[in-house]
Amino acid sequence: MREDETNTKLYIPSNVRTRFEFIRGFGFKELTQTAIVLAILLAIAFIIYGFTNNLVFPVLVVLIGTATMVIITAKDTNNLSVLDMINNMLLFANSQKNYEYKYYDTWRN
Repeated sequence: MREDETNTKLYIPSNVRTRFEFIRGFGFKELTQTAIVLAILLAIAFIIYGFTNNLVFPVLVVLIGTATMVIITAKDTNNLSVLDMINNMLLFANSQKNYEYKYYDTWRN
């Protein structure tokens, strides 16, 4: 095996930051995801306001949706967010295989 073909992974301790973060676990990547969801929520809020002419519900939709997105995308000390955990659970559930077998008793047959 040649030197450039080796795949080595560097262990980074859990409390060491590897990128710039505004608050703990919330950096530029999470900010962009939250901004995209905020834009979508604003469009939905304008549509709701156009139908109802009530300002309270669209504002609550935007505020609660943005706060939820910040909480969901912020990473913990193990560098995993809630979205990452859900993605890992779905990948694990889809990777499970069923191995069917027939029992054969070697002592009786």
